[in-house]
Amino acid sequence: MRTTLHTIVALLLPPLLLLALSPAARAAPFRDAQPQVLDAPPEEVEEDGSAIVDAFRRRYERQRKPAVALLWNRELNERVVQSAVQRQSVQGHRRESASETGTESSKSINKQENSGQVTEVSTHSPAEAARRGLDERSEARLRGAFLATLASGGLRPLDRTMLVRAAALRASGPLDMQANEMLALQQARVVLEVLMVGDAQAPLGVGFSVSAREVNSAAILFAEYIAPPLAKRPSGRWVAVNGAAGFERTDGAVASVEDVGRALALAVMARLSPGW
Repeated sequence: MRTTLHTIVALLLPPLLLLALSPAARAAPFRDAQPQVLDAPPEEVEEDGSAIVDAFRRRYERQRKPAVALLWNRELNERVVQSAVQRQSVQGHRRESASETGTESSKSINKQENSGQVTEVSTHSPAEAARRGLDERSEARLRGAFLATLASGGLRPLDRTMLVRAAALRASGPLDMQANEMLALQQARVVLEVLMVGDAQAPLGVGFSVSAREVNSAAILFAEYIAPPLAKRPSGRWVAVNGAAGFERTDGAVASVEDVGRALALAVMARLSPGW
């Protein structure tokens, strides 16, 4: 009986003591005369890039929206004449015929020989070696997110293929691809070149070598390597840990193809803005 009474008291005592405390004491987060624990870090707000987009749009409109030609994973090299390879093939034939006429005492031999040779020469322009890229689906998603983000800042780049084809329609005489390309790019004020380069540390296996050049002056506005984001921002959440650190951040979600395309466009706009 005594054991049972002790058990009941042990179970009821903590709740009774809590009820006996004043409301202020129950609400107090810390005990009197005890050091305060570390405050949780403030919640981070995910940066959506709106500040970069707004700043770029203001500068871009101030410059009356200059035309920008996009070279997507295609390098504008120093070759000014299209390379060509000549192939030569030789075809020939030879024919002989002989006939004998006459009697045993008189013979006549008639022999004919015909020969001919035809030489054909053809010119072949080898295609440029394809640069390393992503699979078609991933690259379409990447480029789509990149262009959509640029469009949010008011920039809609000119397509190289359309420019080159339109220039070819206006050309007269033999058509050289390099000369035709430069003629087509005269319609733009800036050429924006985005090249994919291998990067083992990048989530997609590629990074980006990006440059922007003015067509008329050939001035380089910027040229640098832009590394894609490894994860979304903010990267994970804060959790309490033991030790002096108090809190540390957990790993965030891996960046998607669209995240990489959007981050690339924001980086381009941030670098173009000072020049405009």
